[in-house]
Amino acid sequence: MKVLHIISNLMSGGAETMLSKVAQASASMSVDHVVISMLSGGRIADELTQAGIPVRSLGSARSLGAITHINALRRMVRDIQPDLIQAWMYHGNIAATGAAILNGTPSCPVIWNVRQTVRRLRDETVLTACTILAGGLISRMPTAIVYNSKDAATAHERLGFSRERRIIIANGFDTAIFRPNPNSRNALLSELQLAGDAELIGRIANFHPRKDFASLIAAFATISRENHRAHLILAGRDVSPQNQNLTRLIETLPSPGNVHLLGERRDVAQLMPAFDLLLSSSLIEGFPNVIGEAMACGVVTVATDAGDCRDILGDRDRIVPLGDSSSLAQKALAILSLDREQRARIGARDRARVISEYSIEKIAAEYVRLWRREAGKE
Repeated sequence: MKVLHIISNLMSGGAETMLSKVAQASASMSVDHVVISMLSGGRIADELTQAGIPVRSLGSARSLGAITHINALRRMVRDIQPDLIQAWMYHGNIAATGAAILNGTPSCPVIWNVRQTVRRLRDETVLTACTILAGGLISRMPTAIVYNSKDAATAHERLGFSRERRIIIANGFDTAIFRPNPNSRNALLSELQLAGDAELIGRIANFHPRKDFASLIAAFATISRENHRAHLILAGRDVSPQNQNLTRLIETLPSPGNVHLLGERRDVAQLMPAFDLLLSSSLIEGFPNVIGEAMACGVVTVATDAGDCRDILGDRDRIVPLGDSSSLAQKALAILSLDREQRARIGARDRARVISEYSIEKIAAEYVRLWRREAGKE
């Protein structure tokens, strides 16, 4: 069968990454994929192209620009003639539905995909808030709505999204790529010119209010006072020395030199295994990729009780309340007080959990079953 994916952009992020992983993993399951991005270019666009998956672009300057390109999108859909359209994220969902309606092809099912949790509309941009509300009004048009977490589904259904269309498919992880790597630690120590006994605490996230970097930095202030060997390694979009909002937070620390800003990295699978501990300080999440990636690498994780983090980890002792920097610090210090063998045992259990519950092969197969069912190709 032929599946057409429509997404707002292919720069970087959880939805873009999952589209790429699912498309590549299901290519061997008799599924052909084509991707249309509203914006041009991006790291994930390059990744898909290198994997042999065709990528087209509407060339919009921003997601809203797709409205003026709706006829171009309609023509692309008609030219591709997919058996099914899998849309991704709010703008992609609405654009895909509009293109299908204009083409008058009700026989081509449209499935939405929602990848985040919404707490309050006023926390979103005006454009995003309006798009969410519009999505709720037309949410019975798609044949199914895929959420990556129960928390995301519940939050959107409170805003009017159809409960009858709900499908939960978790994120999946390539455990052959994300795996323990003893060489990663030495490589990062060398890159940062740190001593061999340094304790490396990682946080990989784009700079956004919902990621709560303020609580993370406050937690590290406590950690660094009690453990002078602790270093905080931050990576992600806008997580760089040029981000003055972030650097101002770091300057309040007793040891600002123990925080390292790496910016956006393309080598996350090599970077992640270097960490002794991963901290997730988010206020809002759905199913965060970074948690599953850390677990697959055998890196012990402590996370706030955001989205489905509690279910993913399967260990309530490593979950702390939202915005509670003190609890985040104390849990981190407790993990760092363990010897490396004890941490390795926890990490091994986490990796086994990912292999069992969240392997990309299992998740891709769930998507393929859904696509075949909705397209009438079972």
